[in-house]
Amino acid sequence: MNNNEHYMSSGSEAKAYLRRTGDDFDVLAESTSFLSRAPAISNNTSIPAHILKDAVAAQYATCEKYRHRVLSTMWELEESRRWSMVLEHMLRTLQDKHAASESALQSWVDCLESEVKKSSTASLNTTDRNDVEKGVLGRLESQFDHLERLAIARGLTDEDLGIDDENS
Repeated sequence: MNNNEHYMSSGSEAKAYLRRTGDDFDVLAESTSFLSRAPAISNNTSIPAHILKDAVAAQYATCEKYRHRVLSTMWELEESRRWSMVLEHMLRTLQDKHAASESALQSWVDCLESEVKKSSTASLNTTDRNDVEKGVLGRLESQFDHLERLAIARGLTDEDLGIDDENS
């Protein structure tokens, strides 16, 4: 019985402990042990051995039941702590992936904005250059018409000038 001493406690200690924690076990603590409810029996030396043996076995079973409940509660707390860790790790991983994705997206946005600016600038430059080239073309055509009229006035033909009307 010495190796089971750690299971033994008075019913009032268990009741007080369970009531202090605020659990719903305070009713159970009062009714779990026949010996805790009838201390006179446990002090009675005239109890037959077979009844005492059964009382010890019953008390041991009660202690084991509560030991398993305490262990179960502790494992529930451990389970909760471990799942919380898993969820925190998953959250950090998702946040890291999100940050990386957000960073990659920002890089693409920056690149595209830069290309749009370059394209817009090139488009403006091309438009400006096109306007300038249209002006140059207009002046060149005007000079060509003037020279052509001068050549015609001097009696030169397109054949003389080497100009093919189909290509012009």
